[in-house]
Amino acid sequence: MYWQLEIHHIDVGRGDATLFVVNGRQNSTGTWTRKKAVLLDCGYGWATLGCVIPYLKKQNIKELDLLIFSHAHGDHCGGYAKLSEFVTSSTGKLGNESTCNKLDGFKLPQVDEDILGFNESSAPKMYCVSNELPDMLDEDAKLNNDQENRSSLAFVILFAGYRYYTAGDLDGDTEVKLSDHIEKDHGEVHFYKVAHHGSKNSSSDKFLETMKPRYAFISCGDDGTTKQHDHPTQSCLDRLWAPKNHVQQTFMTSCSLLSDHVQSNPEKYQKGKMIISGGLGTTKNAMVKGHIALCIDSTWGNNQTVIVGYYDNARKKNVYLKRWFK
Repeated sequence: MYWQLEIHHIDVGRGDATLFVVNGRQNSTGTWTRKKAVLLDCGYGWATLGCVIPYLKKQNIKELDLLIFSHAHGDHCGGYAKLSEFVTSSTGKLGNESTCNKLDGFKLPQVDEDILGFNESSAPKMYCVSNELPDMLDEDAKLNNDQENRSSLAFVILFAGYRYYTAGDLDGDTEVKLSDHIEKDHGEVHFYKVAHHGSKNSSSDKFLETMKPRYAFISCGDDGTTKQHDHPTQSCLDRLWAPKNHVQQTFMTSCSLLSDHVQSNPEKYQKGKMIISGGLGTTKNAMVKGHIALCIDSTWGNNQTVIVGYYDNARKKNVYLKRWFK
């Protein structure tokens, strides 16, 4: 079996929604068939209706094989009730402790469990690497906002020699505690879904130095009413782009950067693309283009190409932002 993994970062404004699609075919020239569709978070209700559902339909997805909520905050699971047409009796449902307590039918994944469950060794694997309550709290305790963030589920996906990491709204200190375990068991990561939308407390230097991600993806934007958090923060971007931390390029779904930074660098900000000065005088491209998809194909052989692209609604076509080789 030949395998293909698609990772779609759906633009839901201030929130999170990531679609993982696994395709397979019997030979290198056969027709791809979908083997599994997994949705990790869905944003607020308005974002689920206006962004996630249209995107699922555009991908011709009629049913989700697995629905995961990293934690029980509205910008990650607020649109759950809107997804009813895609969630059937056969849809698996996973969530952190709070999600399992609040929503019927959700289960807590076990650490180091491969939740995709394909039997072939060459197929994509998706391991849960964190499912714990913070500060050793009792499972019946009510979590405050920061504690709920620190209870986010975290996953590492392994496929074709590449590794992708995502962790809801985990803070930097919690990620540091995970990093040695992840690096030891799974290795450094190539693709990093930046935790907590690029908040000031995410993506610590220690975590980045240990995990050495090459490419970072940030789900960020407005909440439909006001800018409440100014994600991503410039301090997070500076850490991502510090030369010692190895990040070569950052992709954003949308962006509400600190207004003073934008106002002081008007020539670097424009609709569609943004060039931002990072730490220590470095400059990196940050694409602001809505839905961003990452595709890895096992049929490409040893010299594999990884493609990052997006669908341009105005031009009605796919646009490829970046191609690189392993």
